[in-house]
Amino acid sequence: MGPVKCLTTGALIALAAVLPGCATIEPAGVRLESLARLDPADASRYVELGPVEAAGAAAVFRQGQRFGARPPIVLRAGDEVETGDAAAVIWFAAYGTVVLAERTRVRIGSLEVLFGRVFAEIRGLFSASSENVVAGVEGTAFMFEVRPDRAVRIVVLDGIVACRSKTASWPPVRIHARQALFSPYPNRTPPRVEVPSQRELEALRAWALRVRNATPPPRPPEPLGWCCDRGSVSYLRADRCGGAFYGDQASAQQACAPPPQMGWCCDRGRVSYLRADQCGGAFYGDQASAQQACAPPMGWCCDRGRVSYLRRDQCGGAFYGDQASAQQACAPPMGWCCDKGRVSYLRRDQCGGSFHRDQASAQQACAPPMGWCCDKGKVSYLRRDQCGGSFHSDQASAAKACPPILRPPTLDPRRAPPAPPVVK
Repeated sequence: MGPVKCLTTGALIALAAVLPGCATIEPAGVRLESLARLDPADASRYVELGPVEAAGAAAVFRQGQRFGARPPIVLRAGDEVETGDAAAVIWFAAYGTVVLAERTRVRIGSLEVLFGRVFAEIRGLFSASSENVVAGVEGTAFMFEVRPDRAVRIVVLDGIVACRSKTASWPPVRIHARQALFSPYPNRTPPRVEVPSQRELEALRAWALRVRNATPPPRPPEPLGWCCDRGSVSYLRADRCGGAFYGDQASAQQACAPPPQMGWCCDRGRVSYLRADQCGGAFYGDQASAQQACAPPMGWCCDRGRVSYLRRDQCGGAFYGDQASAQQACAPPMGWCCDKGRVSYLRRDQCGGSFHRDQASAQQACAPPMGWCCDKGKVSYLRRDQCGGSFHSDQASAAKACPPILRPPTLDPRRAPPAPPVVK
């Protein structure tokens, strides 16, 4: 059935028939207020049910668990309320009340009508949305019904409601007070606008009033016992239990204990199938998620000045999620190079000498050292670059390497011996 969206004048009100159908209402501050059953002795009135009777007359379904409804119960988004042979009143703190007829089931979160009939009297302006509808109400009273054949009927007692198919199967239809809309399944043809009888309108309002004003039964003192609510066991009165109530502690603890959950564990790069409490790593409900989480991530590796795309476990250097970071980390740094006594500003990989981060260190490292120079048989203390001979760090080594040079004596021509005679 295509969704039906109803919008009131001055605000939004949405009613939808989504297989089977829904009308949305804000879920905040919602409570199952009371349950009432027709009085067997007087069919003109309803009698409010006590805790024992209520548990068998309606049920609340929460996170897949069913427990008997013992009003008042605070309802949460996602809770479902199903009535049997009793009617129910759900109270919305900010907006008013919704009455559920017998054999009706709704889901809270927006008020999704799964089957049956509800009557709502809403005060104030509010809006809400769900997957299929958008709702807003301002002082509107209406009846919304999903019949066994999945047909939807809406009766407006007060206000004006604009209804349209969310699938655009038919043009918008405005329903005024004292009018009704009937949309047969599967909601592909324009709905029929009807005029309900005055008797029906009065009967709807009177029925809702009788349920809300049901005669209260004598209320015996609430028994004390053990309540399992959200995984916690507490000892309190039954009417204060927001979960499942038990007469003995053992039953409450057994019901509250979460069953061991089996699944897939990713621990230290290994995937194993075991219980959640046995997993020392990350736990997943399916194997694919665990394997995906456990697989070494791909990325960019900076290793020895080279950037490569590979798995983290294959990276022998620094691993990065993006290429830019890896390239930035891998780029040879700029600095000062002392090479052959000369200081230059260049990349580390371009430096053939010693590399320094700052200029002062490079200049200090590049300054010619002082020492002892052996040059032409003479030992002098000077810089290496001033030494024209062999350079030594200590004087003794220079002296040992530099013995004095012996030169032949110079003869005085005046004292030279006479030349030998020439023999002819």
